[in-house]
Amino acid sequence: MSEENNIGNLGYVTASNNPFRATRDGKEYEELLPAPEGHEEIVKRDGSVKDTVHEMQKVIKKYAWQTKRLSKKLEGKNVYETSKNIWHFLYDHFKYKEDDKGQE
Repeated sequence: MSEENNIGNLGYVTASNNPFRATRDGKEYEELLPAPEGHEEIVKRDGSVKDTVHEMQKVIKKYAWQTKRLSKKLEGKNVYETSKNIWHFLYDHFKYKEDDKGQE
């Protein structure tokens, strides 16, 4: 069973019952992320991974502004430290959940 968490009202699945790794709730980051619009959009049914990566590139460009304040908090003294901070943020707060069949 999965548990829904909301970091800045960004719904993501933590699968908290996973005995291998717990995730943090992210409350300390809520003020840094705007609330999502809360809708899903189907761009292409049964899209391939290539299709998904192409769409992700467009979404990243369109919504990068939403992580501007978070990026300042994760910024380190150099590229290595910044990368390490980002990695730990993602590892501590997110788990991969495979898409349902037909939803990439």
